[in-house]
Amino acid sequence: MSTPEVTIQNVPETIPVSRERAKKIGRPPMVVLIHEAWGRKEGFRDVQRHLRDAGVPSMAVDLPIENPFKTFNDYARVVTREMKLGNVTKAVLFGASLGGDTVAWIPQTAPGIDYKGMIFSGAPLQNVTVSSFPAEKLALNEGVERNTDDFKKGRRPYKTFNQFFGIHEPDYGFSYFDERWAVPVFYNRCAPEVQVSAPSQLRMQWRSKNEPRLERFPIEIPTLCLRGRYDNAVTEQWCRHRAESLLETELVITDTDHTPQRSDPEGLTKNILTMIH
Repeated sequence: MSTPEVTIQNVPETIPVSRERAKKIGRPPMVVLIHEAWGRKEGFRDVQRHLRDAGVPSMAVDLPIENPFKTFNDYARVVTREMKLGNVTKAVLFGASLGGDTVAWIPQTAPGIDYKGMIFSGAPLQNVTVSSFPAEKLALNEGVERNTDDFKKGRRPYKTFNQFFGIHEPDYGFSYFDERWAVPVFYNRCAPEVQVSAPSQLRMQWRSKNEPRLERFPIEIPTLCLRGRYDNAVTEQWCRHRAESLLETELVITDTDHTPQRSDPEGLTKNILTMIH
């Protein structure tokens, strides 16, 4: 089932939901916010503040990314357990980057919830390869000589990409993101104070070679796919391909980086509210 095209032009100008509107739509759905790779839920603090001002409940969940026995399916179960503890009966799901891959699993791990929408931002959505990352752009920006053709064509092993960006223990196992690359890769459009504080909040993460693949994506749920114009982590071509091929929807370009919850929390809130209004 195709979903209506959503463009930045028809995003509501004002965030608050009127009392009259609230009465008509009943209790708003819970907005469930899932963070990016190496991230944590504190990155959604400003988004949650804007949602609270709009009269919309939200919860942000820390994924157990340090646990070597957990996969995306397990991450989704952690989220759904929190939803059940909060007596959530209807929800809008938002996932940033790795969080998007987690969001895709949630409807099948908790099928009894009324999902009003799913929003993916810069989400790789499985089968990530080197060619999905604009490594060559960052390498050139930093004045580092690399064979950009190899990067573009995905010829260099994932290990090389990870070593280049300071992602240690690269292919599988524990990894951490070198703080010196955090700003150009994740936070390049964020406010200076965020660029100072956010890198130190990155966590260790475990990746498994036995990661299960989702066989069916929940395309019957209204879906919005976002990608920041200044995203240095995942290319527009990759995001557009995954949006169209896996989720059967179009890609919406926003003036953000890879972490819109930090670089433009108000704009992200407005996009989330399109699933509620």
